[in-house]
Amino acid sequence: MINGVSLYSFTNKRKLQAAGCVWNTRPKGGNTRRGYLLTRIEGKIGSPEKPLSDLGLISYRSYWKDVLLDYLCSRSGTQLSIKDVSQEMAINSYDIVSTLQALGMMKYWKGKHIILKKQDVLDDYAERVKRRGNVLKIDPDCLRWTPFVSPTLTGPTS
Repeated sequence: MINGVSLYSFTNKRKLQAAGCVWNTRPKGGNTRRGYLLTRIEGKIGSPEKPLSDLGLISYRSYWKDVLLDYLCSRSGTQLSIKDVSQEMAINSYDIVSTLQALGMMKYWKGKHIILKKQDVLDDYAERVKRRGNVLKIDPDCLRWTPFVSPTLTGPTS
């Protein structure tokens, strides 16, 4: 246990790779926090293995909602690209679209997906964050990790 937080689960999408890793940490208050930290640092886009169980969907959707709403609350301007959000947050674009649809913040109009900035949804999120208080975040600067690189064969292969 470090600073009241213990790593209790490390799940990996592929053996020996960190493409879809989720770190689950449990602070003393019992809140579960999930992050795509390894995926983000590696510069890849992550997504859990599909199909998700009902409980798995609830867990991931909760994380995706927090990340997306935090991103939208802290962002100004009128232009937003799903691809840019995906790369910045290390979340698969399909997962972003499905989460925005679940929040009622995605509309398909004239052949294009449009993100609706619903102020009431953002205000509700901001209020929940205030009530929740400080949430423990993993400091990426404290991570000491090197991505796994599969060894390549050298020489003749006969």
